Amino acid sequence: MGYVGAIIALIGAGYSANAQYQQGKTQEAILERNAQQREADARARRLETIAAAKQKRLDDRKLIGRKRLSFLSSGVAIEGSPLEVLAEDAGNLELQTLELQRQGENDIRNMLTKAATDRYEGKAAKKAGKQAAIGTILQGIGMAVGSFSSASSSGRDQTKAPQGSPGPAAGSSSSGSSSGRTF
Repeated sequence: MGYVGAIIALIGAGYSANAQYQQGKTQEAILERNAQQREADARARRLETIAAAKQKRLDDRKLIGRKRLSFLSSGVAIEGSPLEVLAEDAGNLELQTLELQRQGENDIRNMLTKAATDRYEGKAAKKAGKQAAIGTILQGIGMAVGSFSSASSSGRDQTKAPQGSPGPAAGSSSSGSSSGRTF
């Protein structure tokens, strides 16, 4: 029975170790896919940010142009105070555009940081799976060795008892002699 238990322990350890290893690899693959998706999202966000800034600058130029036209149509020369108003408006609009770009770049940085974190966690999960598998294999080997040892020692005890010692049946005689021999 000890040998069968040892073999079953080894097979069970092998299956468990394989499952742990596969789980680590699967987790790494999932996290790698997440990282790739985050990078794709970051590229898309970069394009959106560029397009939004470009569109905002175009809209801002049109707004400044309409204001300039409004000044001119009302007979005000574009110099002095009206020029300062237009310059200040243009500066404020550009600051808004730069803020839009800054927010986009922050989003992109966050996405890329999360992608890097996903990759790191994936590698850690794979390594943890390998380590757990090795531990399971070693534990299974230990259990198998223990089963083999107990099977071997119980087999030796059964075979040695009749050889070396007189055993309870051999030591008792009807004559009451203490020699331990029966005739």
